[in-house]
Amino acid sequence: MWRCVWGILFAVSATAMAAEPNPVAKQGEAFRVSPACLASAEAGVEDQTGLPVLYIRLDEAGGELLHDFTASRVGHTMRLVDGSGEPLMASAPVIQSPLDRALMLTGFESRREAEAVAKRLRRGDGACGPL
Repeated sequence: MWRCVWGILFAVSATAMAAEPNPVAKQGEAFRVSPACLASAEAGVEDQTGLPVLYIRLDEAGGELLHDFTASRVGHTMRLVDGSGEPLMASAPVIQSPLDRALMLTGFESRREAEAVAKRLRRGDGACGPL
């Protein structure tokens, strides 16, 4: 079910890692995930690595918005943000291919951190889609 793996689809390039960090997403490079398009957000553990992950599933409309947004930005960086515009993770990965409804975010230090982000997503507000 969760075949859309963030770590594979959003491989962080060496140049993106070396670039100066940008804690606030710039206009046009962020996609907001809010309860308006959220089907589910659950913390878990990745089977192969045992590392904490966040499984996000968007509703049909949210999946279409994310697909359209990422299809036009393959090769560019993007941030996923919550309803208030806060980044879901510290990095801005490079879009390797268009994304759809199911995402698996990696890079959390603990399952507790992934659970906190899931709660933020479920409690947030604002419209879903590009910022």
